[in-house]
Amino acid sequence: MRAGRIVYSTFLVFTLACGGGGGGSDAAVDSGADAGSDAGDSGAGLCTADTDCDDGLFCNGGETCDATNSIADPRGCVPAPADACLAGQTCDESSAHCLTDCDVTGDADGDGHASIDCGGDDCDDADATRFPGNTEVCDAMMHDEDCDPSTFGAKDADGDTYIDAACCNLDAAGAMVCGEDCDDDAMSVHPTAVEACNNVEDNCDGVLSETEDMDRDGFASFACSGTDCDDTDDRVYPGAPERCDGFDNDCSLPGAMAGGRDLAEDGDSDGFVAPSASCTGGPLPKTDCDDTASSDNPDAPELCDSRDNDCDGMIDEDFDTSTDANNCGMCGHVCTLDCVSSSCDEPVEVAVGSRHSCVRRASGKVYCWGANDHGQLGDGTTTTRYRPVAVTGLTDAVQIAAGGSHTCARRTSGQVVCWGSNADGQLGDGTSTERHAPTAVLGLTNATNLTAGSSHTCAVRDFQPLCWGRGASGRLGNGSTTGSLVPVTVTSFSDAVGISAGGSHTCARRDRARPLVCWGGNVDGQLGDATTMDRTTIVDVLTAPPPPSPAPTLTGEEISAGGSHSCAISTGAAYCWGSNADGQLGDGSTTSSSIAVPVRGGGTYTQAASGGNFTCAIDDSRHVKCWGGNSRGQLGDGDTFPRTQPNPVLDLSDVVDLSAGDRHACALRASAEVLCWGDNRDGQLAQDASMSYLTSPARITQP
Repeated sequence: MRAGRIVYSTFLVFTLACGGGGGGSDAAVDSGADAGSDAGDSGAGLCTADTDCDDGLFCNGGETCDATNSIADPRGCVPAPADACLAGQTCDESSAHCLTDCDVTGDADGDGHASIDCGGDDCDDADATRFPGNTEVCDAMMHDEDCDPSTFGAKDADGDTYIDAACCNLDAAGAMVCGEDCDDDAMSVHPTAVEACNNVEDNCDGVLSETEDMDRDGFASFACSGTDCDDTDDRVYPGAPERCDGFDNDCSLPGAMAGGRDLAEDGDSDGFVAPSASCTGGPLPKTDCDDTASSDNPDAPELCDSRDNDCDGMIDEDFDTSTDANNCGMCGHVCTLDCVSSSCDEPVEVAVGSRHSCVRRASGKVYCWGANDHGQLGDGTTTTRYRPVAVTGLTDAVQIAAGGSHTCARRTSGQVVCWGSNADGQLGDGTSTERHAPTAVLGLTNATNLTAGSSHTCAVRDFQPLCWGRGASGRLGNGSTTGSLVPVTVTSFSDAVGISAGGSHTCARRDRARPLVCWGGNVDGQLGDATTMDRTTIVDVLTAPPPPSPAPTLTGEEISAGGSHSCAISTGAAYCWGSNADGQLGDGSTTSSSIAVPVRGGGTYTQAASGGNFTCAIDDSRHVKCWGGNSRGQLGDGDTFPRTQPNPVLDLSDVVDLSAGDRHACALRASAEVLCWGDNRDGQLAQDASMSYLTSPARITQP
């Protein structure tokens, strides 16, 4: 059974004043002092209750009011029929308590429970009907049958689990403890019932709902046809002053909205009120600069959204769009890396050398990684790096070129700087001294294009190609095989728009109407002039004619010189010539060719990158395909088998720039991600040293 809520009330312990009940040997009537103090001698009117007859003494038993009794006094009071205490007990008037004589009996009332005076548990050894474990009875006399004042019977006539309020007991302090069901004949009436408008006191709180004013503000609830829209808050009623708390205090809103959110005070529910609101006082400050947007209030963080979010009178003051990577140049423009001068400073170009790799960022900074035995990384050391490091002092590069063991950059001014190996004068500074940081190429300004070969370097200035470094095989194109420590002019060639240096040869392109040209070493036919003779000056690249026509020249919009072969893009088609021992010409064979042959499989390409013994190209869908040697996974197709025709690089798309080295390659995606694959013995893939090569692209960790 569920115990009801305990109700306490002050109550006179009449059982103490009137005696403890039980039989005794006292005379039937009081005498002497007792009679003199008897309430019945006062001459007052007839008694109406036993308490009217109480003489204030405990030990002589309890007097009763019974005017019909023949021995009643003039007031109708009848003396107690017996003393308060039983045989074997001594009455203590001062404490109004019957003390059991434990030497005579430990259980004076014979109820089977020894008195607490004798170490037992009987709370009243003068009452045989009161002992622990006795069944508690719901009675009007509030008699405690089980020595537990917190229990008072279990009457629940309506079965609602709440005890009848008529069931009571007195606790040890004389307070009355009762049940809480105010109507034990109605199951719907109990303390937790929902108050309904039915003229019934449903929840036993003593107030009928129809006249109920729970918050005592003088207005009845809406629920019972009253006018108080919130009967739980005494500050809400019709005509109440409107407070700045976001709620309808004066019940002026219509219908179901009454008493709810007051949008005229805090329209965006952000805890701030507009200064123009008519409310006064209340917990919400009137400091909201835009009460229609919760993102705008004095506690809001300032966002880069062209709004005054923190209500300080300024817009976007916490954001410097010239340096904020999340709002670069304008709000919401997010950079992958840094923001420099209002532009995203992200990789925009990749350049791969024989055993090292570099990227140029939009700001002009250059980062390199991989082999550094000759200082080709430009960080001032010769320490191999497995992660990108910044090239010392270079912040304005507009083009980069990586060669065998050296690197060069073209600066905004058109000046060219180089660093790394200089044994053949490939740095162009007039010496053969190795440099570990950028050094200016002598006499070269206004350069518009740049390339680096294995041991020589070339640039274009005013459409005129210039080269420097190793001169063997005629790779400098100046009619000689002698090297040069400074730039020399390529003979009979003044309309170059692009240039590419390979192992021992160089190629260049003119405008779209004129043939591609090459010069230098030609032992494998890499010049494409239908011979294998070295050339110290330019020759046209030829392509296979339909017989019996003479061989036509090849024009193109892209050209790339590799180790001992070359490739070009002509009207979207890919052509290659030179060494084909590993299938790097992509024509489905391993037969070398001294004239340009079409790459097998057709397709449309936008950029070619010739490596040591392999070739890669970007197609018109921005995917990459590679062909040729694959001993170090440089084709990126998941294995190390050579391919004699184009094969897709795995999981690589949206590519905008591509570069190939001796046995590895790197690509730049439109998202500014840089991925590399192939040989990693010198850290050129920017991966851990434990990975000697990778057969599929891996993203480098960018600086």
